[in-house]
Amino acid sequence: MHDHTYYLRLASQHYLTDEIPANWDDLSLPDQSQFIYDHMWEPFMGVSADELFEHIDDLANAFKQVAHNERIATLSEVHERLESSCASLNQTKTEDQ
Repeated sequence: MHDHTYYLRLASQHYLTDEIPANWDDLSLPDQSQFIYDHMWEPFMGVSADELFEHIDDLANAFKQVAHNERIATLSEVHERLESSCASLNQTKTEDQ
């Protein structure tokens, strides 16, 4: 499963009665549209499959961006801790000399 498909599956839970399948990328466009029609959540009845998929895709991209930002924040924290540890180690080495 592709990275984006993972986020599409999460996002589809907010619009459909069943999340899109893991093999979403392998489905033909007509099969994808049919899946959306078959599992459309009631408040979205009357919306085209393409339009609803745009909403799902937008939310998937938002989820993906948040996850990316979280990874960046975590990496920044780790980097700061490493710099702090190195600075402390260098200060201790200097004091020992």
